[in-house]
Amino acid sequence: MSNWNSYLDSAQLGQRRNWEGDLSQDSAVSEQHPRQPASVLSDQKERNDSIPFSDPRSLVAFIIRPGPSPSKFMVHKEIICRHSEVLKAAFNGKFVEGETQQYRLEDVSQDVFRLVVEWCYSRNLTLLQLANDHEYFDSSEEHAENLTLVKVWILADMFQMPQLQNEVITSMYTIASITATIPTTTFNYRYDKTSADSLLRKYAVQVCAARAKKSFYEEFSGCFPQQMLIDIAETMVSMFEDLNDQKIITVSDFHVKSNTA
Repeated sequence: MSNWNSYLDSAQLGQRRNWEGDLSQDSAVSEQHPRQPASVLSDQKERNDSIPFSDPRSLVAFIIRPGPSPSKFMVHKEIICRHSEVLKAAFNGKFVEGETQQYRLEDVSQDVFRLVVEWCYSRNLTLLQLANDHEYFDSSEEHAENLTLVKVWILADMFQMPQLQNEVITSMYTIASITATIPTTTFNYRYDKTSADSLLRKYAVQVCAARAKKSFYEEFSGCFPQQMLIDIAETMVSMFEDLNDQKIITVSDFHVKSNTA
């Protein structure tokens, strides 16, 4: 996975570019917590209060292993199974996970799984870029966080956790509203790891088609998978197909200028 590139003008630090329109006008952002979507905050207490424990002593283990030293996460079985039918079937069936009460994830990082667990318990994602006192600097930490969000969405897709997937997309959109950025370096990973009908793909395509300026495509031309460029072109055609002048072509615009009569 890759991270989201910013649009900080190299000549004028702090002035963002390549963004048509202000996303913040479209997103419902809380005035008290400007870094959190209002819909998320309004439901947060209700969400937290609605997760009872009927079997708090029953735990399952997740073995996270990218790298030489695996990490073990102990999670309440009731909580994790409530959010994922896939994990519910694994831990309660005749699979090896049901027998051992362990689930191995060989290619998932601790940062990714930590956010999944946090959301399962709190229905919230703690993100650097959504902290009220955070200032955007196009840093490696911000890039890493955006990379992590893409990975969380894909893991949630594998576990069939649509509410977590939706939370991730909302967080991506809120970050985009605040930072005026588009995640160019995640594009190849998205297309490598998802199918043609993936909403993670479609979200990035829609943002590029609706918000990015011409200079964006010129500067980041090497970041786009070929299929993504096709998807963006198709989306743009669909967006403008109802315009009256869509099919108007002035042939003289393509004539080579000549000094002869």
